[in-house]
Parts: sequence; C-alpha cells; structure tokens
Amino acid sequence: MKDVNQIILTGRIGSDLEMQYVGNDKTPLLKFSLASNKYKQGETNWFNVECWKELANIILKIAKKGSKILVIGEFDIKKYPAKDGTNKKAHTIKAKEIQILSGFKEKEVAKEVAEVADIFDAEEISEEDMPF
Repeated sequence: MKDVNQIILTGRIGSDLEMQYVGNDKTPLLKFSLASNKYKQGETNWFNVECWKELANIILKIAKKGSKILVIGEFDIKKYPAKDGTNKKAHTIKAKEIQILSGFKEKEVAKEVAEVADIFDAEEISEEDMPF
C-alpha cells in the first residue's frame, strides 16, 4: 500500500491573497493564511496555504480575505536556516483543490461563469463526440 499525504481543511482566508510569479516561466503561486476553528470554541489553528498555476489564478479572481473555503491538499514541511543560525521549519498546505463555500467575489464569479457558458455555446457537439 502506498503512503498517503492528504489534508482536508475548512476555514476562512485570514490574510490578503499574495500572488507571486516564480521561475523563468513565471509560474503563478498564490499564498495566504487559513484560520480553522478547533472543535473546542475559542481556539483557532492557522495554516499557510499555497496554490499553483491555474488554481492560483482562479482563486485570486474569486476569493478574498474572509472567504470560507474548503482546501484539499498535501502537508509539506520545509527546513530553512534562520538568521540566528538555527534550523527552522515552515509548515505549508499545498492545495490541490479549493472550493469557495461563502464570501466569494460575486461579480467575478458571474463573469467566470458567463465566459465558460460562452465557450460551451460556441462549441457544437456532434454525435461522434458522445460517449454513448
């Protein structure tokens, strides 16, 4: 059996969305923090979340600080040297899928839906394209 590294969280985006373009190919990288309340009232866990490429572009358009989201991804630990010479660890969730549960940018979502609808309206589907 293969090992599994998967984490599923719900919570609210707790910081402004920070878009970066990394590498020679300028790959989109979106970073933000996620606040997830523990079962026990009054306690909150904070997670650093990263999403890449097209997911980063989409989330930047439709989410905002305070949006309630569901994140499915993998848990990553990066080691780095601190200024004082000690070794530190950064814990990050690398998002593979994000669903906006509430608090999205309504106008942007409507625009995205309209663009997708236009694509489907422009395509003609023949009987040969049907799987059955």
